[in-house]
Amino acid sequence: MSLYNLASIHEAIAEAVPDRECIVFRDRRLSWSDVTDRTRRLAAVFANAGLGCYRERSELENWESGQDHVGLYLYNGNEYLEGMIAAYKARFAPHARSNRTKESPCRH
Repeated sequence: MSLYNLASIHEAIAEAVPDRECIVFRDRRLSWSDVTDRTRRLAAVFANAGLGCYRERSELENWESGQDHVGLYLYNGNEYLEGMIAAYKARFAPHARSNRTKESPCRH
């Protein structure tokens, strides 16, 4: 796995500036330390549910994916960004799903 991915970059920034603001949404202000703790815990929930990477990129054809793909149905807010970061930490591919869509092509 590459050393440079969003999960490892997030962890590195949190280590360097843990008390600085990471996410500001309306009246919520979360520090890098807060977001790191929350995303690590959510990533653990995802991993315990069996979501993640099951084949490394080097073992795959260019068109193949070796990880789970999960749609996140969330309103705009800090939880959306935290869900995306946690997914990267759990090593699966998140994608945004609009809560305004009437019919979903996704399996539940």
